[in-house]
Amino acid sequence: MNTLPTKVGSMWEFTLCIDGIDSLLAEAEYIKLKSQFALFNGLVSRYGSEKNEYFLFATKTHTNEAKALVLNFICDTINTVWKKKFVSKCLKYNTSSKYKYDSIIQAMVSFDKKSDDEIIAENFQFTNEMNLASFYNFRLRVLRQKWEQLIAITNENIGFLNFDETFLDIVRFLVEGIEVTSEIKVVQKNKDAQIYDINENLIQTITRTTNSKLISYIISKNPKSITLVGVDADLTEYLKNIFYNRIKIENNS
Repeated sequence: MNTLPTKVGSMWEFTLCIDGIDSLLAEAEYIKLKSQFALFNGLVSRYGSEKNEYFLFATKTHTNEAKALVLNFICDTINTVWKKKFVSKCLKYNTSSKYKYDSIIQAMVSFDKKSDDEIIAENFQFTNEMNLASFYNFRLRVLRQKWEQLIAITNENIGFLNFDETFLDIVRFLVEGIEVTSEIKVVQKNKDAQIYDINENLIQTITRTTNSKLISYIISKNPKSITLVGVDADLTEYLKNIFYNRIKIENNS
C-alpha cells in the first residue's frame, strides 16, 4: 500500500476519505483506479487507518477524465456499499432462504442505479478534499428519501414475499429497473467462479464463492445473456426463474 505523498506543484489534486468500506474492496478499487489514471500519467495513492480509507488523486493533464473516474468511484461506493447497508437495515424481510434474501436485497440495491448516480452528481462539487460520510449525510437527503420510498413500498407488501411466485415477480420487476450489461459466461471451479466476457476474456474471479455471492453478482450486472458452466443445478434453476431464456447451460469441457 502506498502512503500519501506531499503535494506537488500545479497539479489537480483531490483527497477522499471513506469510512465503512472493507479494506479488501478498497484495495481492489485502488488497483483499478491506479491502472485507469496511469493511462494519462495520473497518480493514485491510498492510505488506510483503523477506521478510514484515504485516496489521493492527482494529475497534470486530462483533469476532466480524472474527475469522471473519481465521481464514478464515489457513485459506486455510495450506491453499492452504503446503499446495501441502508436497505439491509430498513427492509423488514425475514426468511430462512439465503437465496431469496440476497436476491431481494441485491435487486433493490441495483434498482434504478442510473437515477441514483444522477442525484449524486447533481449534488457533488470537487474541492481539495472530501469526507464522503459528511457529503452523504448532509447533501444526499433526497437520495436517501428515494431509497426509503422503495423500501416502504416493499415493507407494505412484505407478506407477498412469502409466496414463491409473487416473490419472483417482485424480483423480476426490480431487475427490469437495472441497466442491462454485456453477456457473460460464469465458470464455477471448486470454490471459485470465473467470469468471462463475450470474447472469452477473463474479467473477474470471485474467490471462495457461494451460490448467494453468484446470485448477487449476476443480478447486479443484469447481463443480456448468461452462460453457466459447472454451476450448481439448484442455483441454475433458480436463475432461470428470474432471467428466463437469458440463461444458457454449457457443459464442462
